[in-house]
Amino acid sequence: TGELLSGTNVKVLETKGSWSKVNVTAWIWSGSLTDNPAKVDGFSITAAHILLQNQQDAEKVLKELISGANFAELAKKYSIDEATKYNGGLLGKFKRGDLMPEFESAAFKLKKGQISGIVKTRLGYHIIKRVN
Repeated sequence: TGELLSGTNVKVLETKGSWSKVNVTAWIWSGSLTDNPAKVDGFSITAAHILLQNQQDAEKVLKELISGANFAELAKKYSIDEATKYNGGLLGKFKRGDLMPEFESAAFKLKKGQISGIVKTRLGYHIIKRVN
């Protein structure tokens, strides 16, 4: 669904009666979509996180993860993010520009299944797991 923008070049391939088959190729300036060019690529990831209040708690949880503890279980046990802790810290899909820059920077560097180090934001201390 969409609409033909003025100035779009259209090449008519075949005409029958009053109906036409057309091939439309359009380029849209990214500024018309959003004022944040980082969001234009549309690439999204799914991640989970454990949010902790202080550095010491974050270090403790990270050590447990390194020792093989289950990420989702630790999120339920320790995370202070009430909106995500009960589903294992799952945040869902997001694109660049949707969340805090420090969080996104760490999350987008991870490969599927990898866990970040401690990421400090204005909300606290996060440990992030890339889900996809």
